[in-house]
Amino acid sequence: MKPLLSLFLLFVVGLSSPVVPLVRTGSFEPAALPEYDSVAIAGYRFDPLAGVPELPAELSAESDYWLVHLKGPVYEYMTRVLESYGCKVIQYVPFNAFIGRMNPDQRQAIEALEFVNWVGQYEPAYKLSPELRQARSQKPEARGQFLVMLFYDEDLDAAVARLAGIGTVLETSTSNAFKVVKVETEFGRLAELACLSVVQWVEPWPEVEHCNENAQWVTQTWRQGIRRVWTRGVNGSTQVVNTADTGILMGSVTHDMVRDPAVPVTTWGDFPTHRKVIGYRTWSGSSA
Repeated sequence: MKPLLSLFLLFVVGLSSPVVPLVRTGSFEPAALPEYDSVAIAGYRFDPLAGVPELPAELSAESDYWLVHLKGPVYEYMTRVLESYGCKVIQYVPFNAFIGRMNPDQRQAIEALEFVNWVGQYEPAYKLSPELRQARSQKPEARGQFLVMLFYDEDLDAAVARLAGIGTVLETSTSNAFKVVKVETEFGRLAELACLSVVQWVEPWPEVEHCNENAQWVTQTWRQGIRRVWTRGVNGSTQVVNTADTGILMGSVTHDMVRDPAVPVTTWGDFPTHRKVIGYRTWSGSSA
């Protein structure tokens, strides 16, 4: 009987205690913040109802891709409504905006929705990283290598053919989350890249540097040059681990950590003789 009595007393005390809050039910609406009125993309920040940025003529073009700015706060049902009107919602953009694909009739209907603040063209200027937007005019004749991310629904082969007319296509990479092309061309032709409707984003190709030699001894002993885990024979051989994520760099742009020229991995499956990836799978019921 004592446990029940204690529970009863705790309940009674809790009803009037200032330190034991009562549970309340109801709805919660986040506060509207000043930044909700703005769109921030590729170094630009603007209130679309007050005016959009003045863009260079060569970085402005029409396409089926639009920015849809919503009246914040944004709720999940809003994107479902957009999609019910035929808009393909692609990616979130601060603040409370999305990149979406739609035709003119769909755009007109979406602009009239009560929770939509503004719909404007996803301009080529918004596809260039800020450093490239400046560099293209400062050194137009210089060549560089660029990471070109495509809209995922676009055909890779057709996109590569269009990119090849502007520069040299060096590599392509696809996963269940992105399509990326490495392109070399002059800085002065970056506007042409950005104006391709298939392109979502352009930035400098990152130069990879090996810098993990210190991490080896730091994580094993914290004594420089001493790798006790390895000297005791624990080096990863014969061990199998699993990771669940949106994918790893395989295909034509395979990460050096998992590269095996003798066993190329170009799709899902089991690869028992691969030196690193013995299985690369998408599970039934997944969004991939």
